[in-house]
Amino acid sequence: MYIDFFGFRDKPFRLTPEPSAFFCSLPHDRAMTMLEYGINSRKGFMLLYGLPGTGRTTLCFLLRETLVNCSVSYVPKTSDTDLLQKICNGFGIEAMFKSTENEYFGVMMDYFVGEYKKGRNNLIIIDDADEYSIDSFRTLEKLSEVEIEQCKLVQVLLVGTQELCSKLMYGNVKNLSERVLSVTELNLLGLSDTANYLQHRIRTAKGTDPEVLKRTAVVEIFRYSHGLPLEINLVADKAFQAAADAKDKKVGPKHVKEAIKHISGIRQPLRVFTIAQYLTPVLILLVLLLGGLQIKTFYDMKDIEEQYAGAKPAVEETVHEAEPVRTSEPAPVAETSPEPAPVSEPEPIKEESPAVQPVRIPAVPVAAPVTPPAEPVVKYGCITARSGLKMRNQPSPSGEVIGVAVYNSKVRLTGREGEWWRSTINGREGWLFADYVNEINQQDGCE
Repeated sequence: MYIDFFGFRDKPFRLTPEPSAFFCSLPHDRAMTMLEYGINSRKGFMLLYGLPGTGRTTLCFLLRETLVNCSVSYVPKTSDTDLLQKICNGFGIEAMFKSTENEYFGVMMDYFVGEYKKGRNNLIIIDDADEYSIDSFRTLEKLSEVEIEQCKLVQVLLVGTQELCSKLMYGNVKNLSERVLSVTELNLLGLSDTANYLQHRIRTAKGTDPEVLKRTAVVEIFRYSHGLPLEINLVADKAFQAAADAKDKKVGPKHVKEAIKHISGIRQPLRVFTIAQYLTPVLILLVLLLGGLQIKTFYDMKDIEEQYAGAKPAVEETVHEAEPVRTSEPAPVAETSPEPAPVSEPEPIKEESPAVQPVRIPAVPVAAPVTPPAEPVVKYGCITARSGLKMRNQPSPSGEVIGVAVYNSKVRLTGREGEWWRSTINGREGWLFADYVNEINQQDGCE
């Protein structure tokens, strides 16, 4: 195989979920952020859907490993009759001798209440949810009805394909579809994410040459895979094997095309104009900017021409008045010629020049904006997110996580921007989502 030929220690492109080699692309990061906030808000049902091979199961594994103060039961595809048993097994609940739905519900409720009292959340992940029957959905619906203090004891994440959305929307589970408050789609990768994904896989497998994959080969892989991670792995795996068979140390587009011949069911490649949207966003922006500059220049020139045209007749009038003065030369005309003297309207100009002196106005502008510092009064708040609230390096859900504020802890708030509070945790300044921060007085504590 090509592993030894290219100096890899592990196979870089596997076709099974591999959390250790997870690459957080832009679509995956967005989906992860939406799910984390849905879980922390304790609203009940959430839905994650996408094409097979987009990395839904890998994302579920990652959630199970990274969620703070949250017990997770991951349930892969199983039979409808074993669903409750598998949920209990995922939480580590002893329910071997339970036979009825009420008995399972009893032991699960005891467990959920116990976790709630510890300040912990509970999450059930149902993978391949579109394979379950309507009866199973009704069973899950009953779980969503249990709450304490308007807070759901357990959150349920349904994971599947587009068919799952159709089943909830048009199936006989209308009540459940109305309870789904968060719907997240896991999109395909773009060309840039595909390139970064391939390089990440190569680095994870510890290849000896990080530039072993040519950029032109990346474009070909993207054309044939359409940005679907599973097919990216499939095409790249075959392309590396083709390069190894040809004794080539670099994987190029010819190896990708050779690999496609040995893959059945591969989709039609993307056309050049389709890829152009990923390759040339900057060029499109430049074209728009240049077009805007040209339009601005056109109107600027038009204004100049109008000003010039308006100035021209004024000159002609003075010339017309000058000519009659020379022909008739009467005394009254001599009086009219001095009338230009009023043109010596420097006097109004002199009056304007002192008015220009109020350039002292600079003292006023900065004074008003400088007043806000008086408002940065330090405030305090309590964290209400039971699984902990992530601190990010910028006021945005896509910001990098730099810390976690523990549930019911008191934090110092030094400023606000939109829906985010600025705070400091463990010496690091960052931003906390305001919906999960309850403002309190300085002398108060968090109950």
